[in-house]
Parts: sequence; structure tokens; C-alpha cells
Amino acid sequence: MTNDLKFKEVYVDMSRLQSDILFSGIPFIRRGNDVERSYINYENELITMRGGFDIQRNDGKTATIAYNEDSRDVEFWMIVWDDQEQ
Repeated sequence: MTNDLKFKEVYVDMSRLQSDILFSGIPFIRRGNDVERSYINYENELITMRGGFDIQRNDGKTATIAYNEDSRDVEFWMIVWDDQEQ
């Protein structure tokens, strides 16, 4: 018997996600696509994201959870910001 989980494909219909369920018990701020932020990834590339959901730890550290749906591909990010201007 093994405890390994194996997934061939995972599909999540992002348009049907309900933020009140996804973030149940966690305060969040929904950011519209008019909010644009950039960061440099591990390959030293500048990445720009729009919108998403901001969550904040008790110490003030902010993370943004966002996704981009393009035809059949879905990109999902969680970025923890070193410094965040509000």
C-alpha cells in the first residue's frame, strides 16, 4: 500500500470560484484588473500581473493570489511581496 497521490489532470473552473468560500475566515481584498503589479521571478524576468486577491498576515506581510485563464491553459500564482505600497 502506498500513500502517494497521483493526478493525471486537475480542472478547476475559476469563473465559478466563490471568494467567500475560498477565503472562508481569512480577510481579503479583491483587486480589479485595473490594479497592476510587477515582480522579478527566479529566472530574472519581469512579470506583470493584474487583479487578484490580497491576503495579509498578522505581521503585515501581504500575498496576492491570482490566476490568468487563456483558452485551455490556466496560470495560477501566489506571490508574497517583500515590500508593498498600499
